[in-house]
Amino acid sequence: MRFAGADYVAGEPTEATYTFNSYRLSYRYRVHSGARTTGWVGFTAKIRDAVTALEQGPTASLDIDALAGGPGRAEDAALKLGYEVGDGWTVQAGYRMVEGGADVDQVYAFAWLHYAVASVVWRP
Repeated sequence: MRFAGADYVAGEPTEATYTFNSYRLSYRYRVHSGARTTGWVGFTAKIRDAVTALEQGPTASLDIDALAGGPGRAEDAALKLGYEVGDGWTVQAGYRMVEGGADVDQVYAFAWLHYAVASVVWRP
């Protein structure tokens, strides 16, 4: 078997490591602030960092993948209603949609997920 430029022997003990990190930076702007409702609009930038490594005796190899923009896309949108329960605590419930994927020579993969969300928020 060959991985990231190194050859590995089948059936020999091999240590595999896979790390996937995702960093996000968000900005939001309050577009409405009423006595009973508040509306926000914003965006989030996402940076992905993935590392796959194999080690078998003295043989080791590493594959790194990072993405900030590029040949794919991701959308993440939520619509939530919240209720302030007091002392800085708010409970929220709603709908969230995540859609995205990649279209490159090695893979074509897209997903569109829909699910209910619930949040508890504390702002001192």
